Amino acid sequence: MTIKNLNIEEYLFGHCDAQQMHELASWASGSGKRLRLLFALRCAFLDLKCQHHFDDANLIATAEQRLFDAISKG
Repeated sequence: MTIKNLNIEEYLFGHCDAQQMHELASWASGSGKRLRLLFALRCAFLDLKCQHHFDDANLIATAEQRLFDAISKG
């Protein structure tokens, strides 16, 4: 099963609806590695968000690009 980057992004921002959460749970349940990756991304995102106030669009774009590059590399 593949997962959309949008679902991961919505999860990281805390905006997932029930359907997206179900899709993420199904995707992550197939592998402990995926589950750890998902929670590690969430923790890293929240940690960065607390350290840097993402009020600059360039910072947001850079952070999102780094995140999605890491996701695509798996």
